[in-house]
Amino acid sequence: MIERKIDDKTNVVEELMSNKYAELEDKYNEKYSLIERKIDDKTNVVEELISNKYAELEDKYNEKYSLIERKIDDKTNVVEELISNKYAELEDKYNEKHSLIERKIDDKTNVVEELISNKYVEIDNKYSSMHFDVENKLNTFISELNLKLANSSEKMDRDIKEQLDNLTKLKLNLSNIEGDVLKLKEDSYHNVSSHLKLLEEDFFRDLKERGDNLRSSLENFVTSSDQRIENLEREIIRNLEDKENLIKDFGREIEQKFILNKENFYLEFSKEFDVKKRDIESKIVLMETNFTNRVDEFIGLIDNRQSNVDSWFVKVKDDMLNWQKNAYKEFEERSGITKESLNQIKNDIDIIENDLAIVKSNVTQQTKETFENLHTDIKDFEDRTYFNLKNISK
Repeated sequence: MIERKIDDKTNVVEELMSNKYAELEDKYNEKYSLIERKIDDKTNVVEELISNKYAELEDKYNEKYSLIERKIDDKTNVVEELISNKYAELEDKYNEKHSLIERKIDDKTNVVEELISNKYVEIDNKYSSMHFDVENKLNTFISELNLKLANSSEKMDRDIKEQLDNLTKLKLNLSNIEGDVLKLKEDSYHNVSSHLKLLEEDFFRDLKERGDNLRSSLENFVTSSDQRIENLEREIIRNLEDKENLIKDFGREIEQKFILNKENFYLEFSKEFDVKKRDIESKIVLMETNFTNRVDEFIGLIDNRQSNVDSWFVKVKDDMLNWQKNAYKEFEERSGITKESLNQIKNDIDIIENDLAIVKSNVTQQTKETFENLHTDIKDFEDRTYFNLKNISK
């Protein structure tokens, strides 16, 4: 009976505890579900807010980016058109200056060619004049030489004629001597025979002596004549050689003078031509330098403007990048705020979960302690009851 009551009480207590635990678990699940729904609702709201803000920011960014791109394209077109116009203007000016320089160079070239042509005509005239003068001097010298040769020939002819006259006279004297000999020979036949032999001997001895003397004189004359003729020939040959050497020396001297004068003239002309050429080249170089400096100045101006345009584009690009960075930074800050909100919500959820876990743990602990206390009380009750029943039975 007592045990049945104890069992009934125990069953009632266990049922009560089970009902309380089920009721507590239902409330916990209901609270947990409510908290999860609230967290999901908050998360959805935050995500929708973030999505809307991100879409709004992206639309603003795209709008700003498109606007900046249009402005950059407009400025680029304006600058390209300006550069194209400036380059066209520069090209026209360059072509005009180039044509002007070419015309000036052609004019200077024509002047130089005309000067060279005039100098060549002057050289030809001077050469013709010098050739004519040399030819006249050579003809005069040849005439003088021919005159001297003619005089020498006449003198030689006179000397030869004189020697021939002397030879003729000598032959005439020899003939006279032979006549005298014949006459003496004829006269000797009329002499007395007593004197014939003596006279004949004397005559023939004298005749022999005279013949020897005549032969010796004739040989000496012939030798002397040959010697004089040889000397005359050698003198004539020497004079001819001297005249020939003199003509050659004169020709070489004239040729050297002509070459020297020609070289000096060409040297003088070359110097003058080089001076004129250097002057013209220096003028052309100066013109080209001035034109190049002007072109460089203009190109420098274009480069400066291009640099300004480039710096403007760089500034626009930097502004664009800065705006983009700021937009991303703002978006990141807002995203950071949203993340912080989410983190805060998550932290709150974690805190709630921790609180629920603590509550659950406390409830479980309290339930456990309650069940333990209840079991202890039941055991104590059973022990006391058993002890009382034991005492009663005694």
